[in-house]
Amino acid sequence: MSEQMSVKPAFSNRVLIWGEKQGRLGLPWQPADNSDFDVYKVWISEIMLQQTQLSTVLKRFDPFINLFPDVFSLASSKQESVVLAWSGLGFYRRAINLHEASKILCAQKNFKFPKKAADWVKLPGIGYSTAAAISAFTSSERIPILDINVVRVLSRHSLIVNPMSDVRSRAKLFRYAQIIMPHDPNLIPRYSQFIMDIGALICRKEKPLCSKCPVSSDCDAFQQQKVAKVKFRKSKVWKKIKFIWAIEFSGDMIILEYQRTGTLWGGLWTPKRYQEEIDLPKGASFLCSKEFPISNSILLLDIWLVKEISSFDSVKTKSFNLKSLDSIPVPNLLKEVLKEFKLLH
Repeated sequence: MSEQMSVKPAFSNRVLIWGEKQGRLGLPWQPADNSDFDVYKVWISEIMLQQTQLSTVLKRFDPFINLFPDVFSLASSKQESVVLAWSGLGFYRRAINLHEASKILCAQKNFKFPKKAADWVKLPGIGYSTAAAISAFTSSERIPILDINVVRVLSRHSLIVNPMSDVRSRAKLFRYAQIIMPHDPNLIPRYSQFIMDIGALICRKEKPLCSKCPVSSDCDAFQQQKVAKVKFRKSKVWKKIKFIWAIEFSGDMIILEYQRTGTLWGGLWTPKRYQEEIDLPKGASFLCSKEFPISNSILLLDIWLVKEISSFDSVKTKSFNLKSLDSIPVPNLLKEVLKEFKLLH
């Protein structure tokens, strides 16, 4: 791409034409007709879509909205209820931030949702890309959405090889994204949705479908056969975190401790945590090990059973009936382990 950042002809028109036929329409937070977007629903959907696949969000969106149909019901609910309703989406800090943001909004003397991305980004849990998306959909603000899907499309199209590697490259990508956006504000919501769709469905990280892409005819990376050379993120440096769960239970009762906000599984009730096996209660027996990625880490979790409830005096530690776990915010992993080893029926 030249330093003058020349505009590729009719880029936004091609995105719009493609999207009307092949874009993701009919999503539950999209208006069914030409009416305005529901700001609350768009905000909820964008938080849910952070680090979560669309297919998963589609399963959880309507149940969440049914429980909290507007920002006032969300703000007046207990944090524990919001976290429980978030079950299945993971990254529970998002639910806590969402709840905190709703309280901030409803505390205004004259309630109103933000109109600009610069105001949305001031709320907990909302970064630039999320703020831009909400504002583009609900206020038609002409501001580029730069989630990873859009970054793929634009960095390949303009051949910015390492778009997120430094401030200069990010600024260049932002300028390019602004140049090719429609100027008609009425087109901003559709365009924003469809360019994200192209990134998710066509301009994929692996095996992009360039032959089906509406903008491949003037895509610099495709035309110069350099699609594979465009890098989007630095390689993750995975660090390993190891700790132990001790599932203490007796009969139908289980001991769980509340994890404070800002820690792993913050806002949820989990089995007691231990760093070393030597710290485990007497009579503990090894059950299984689980290994899975969380953010930039690999979690190594050893799970032990203690078939006896020890004494406890912490307000953050309580006993629960195993049959009540569906009404308590607990990690899905705990339910899976209990079912796997037939400890929960």
